[in-house]
Amino acid sequence: MAIFKDSKLIETKKYKLNGRCSNNQAEQLAIIKALQNIKVVETNDKTALIFIESKIALESLKNRKNHTYLIEIIER
Repeated sequence: MAIFKDSKLIETKKYKLNGRCSNNQAEQLAIIKALQNIKVVETNDKTALIFIESKIALESLKNRKNHTYLIEIIER
């Protein structure tokens, strides 16, 4: 994960996942970690961008009928 502030790279982070974690779960956990890290970056800007390549994770966020536990956490 790379964290930028004012177009400057301020931090990179890596996370190790359980071997039983699926690719979709890993993508969803990446979104959760990004949201958690946004909360601690000191800035006056109220806009945050999260870039993710997972079409499945994005579609899961759009689908109101079929949600996993991780998607519910992201939406909170």
